[in-house]
Amino acid sequence: MKVLNASIWVYKPHVVNDHVLQILVDKIPKESDMRFREKNGLYYAEKDGYVRFYYWSGKGNDGGFYGRAFEIIMEDGSKKILEGPWSSRSGVINKYFKPHCMEVSITDDPEAFERGYTFYAGAITVDLARDILNKFLPEWMIVKEIKWEDEIHYKVVRKDDPEDKRNTEWFKEFLKNEPKGYSLGRRYIPGGENNVG
Repeated sequence: MKVLNASIWVYKPHVVNDHVLQILVDKIPKESDMRFREKNGLYYAEKDGYVRFYYWSGKGNDGGFYGRAFEIIMEDGSKKILEGPWSSRSGVINKYFKPHCMEVSITDDPEAFERGYTFYAGAITVDLARDILNKFLPEWMIVKEIKWEDEIHYKVVRKDDPEDKRNTEWFKEFLKNEPKGYSLGRRYIPGGENNVG
């Protein structure tokens, strides 16, 4: 998986959501090419920085994905069927597996990236996310935070606003020319017109 471009969905100051790293890649790895590890009902796989994970504890825990069955391949080559697993979240996964990961919006469709929507929800390693920021968005960085007592989360923030207070001059200027209409945020494209809202 090669990263071709990146942008950030920037939330307004009154929105408590974390900003979202959006990435365009040449090809999203297929799940059949990934090899999973299991710990405490959590299943984790990483390939080329792309991460997939599930939570499934067996029969009776089958209401996720509307009961859909997922056949995964374990690291030892054996196959396992997860019936109705749940997707979990990176903060939970990071307590048990390395390399650590974080959520992103991802696409391998250049037109979707240009539009600024129709991305997939995904996860990548924190190391890959740092590499992406260094290459495409050097004014942004990754910070680690503990949420809900013991979950390890990572988020993107501006280097000039490491506590993500969203009250810097950059934020004021970025939001000043916002398109009309109600929106929770808008897209930051490096070197772009920043007019996707």
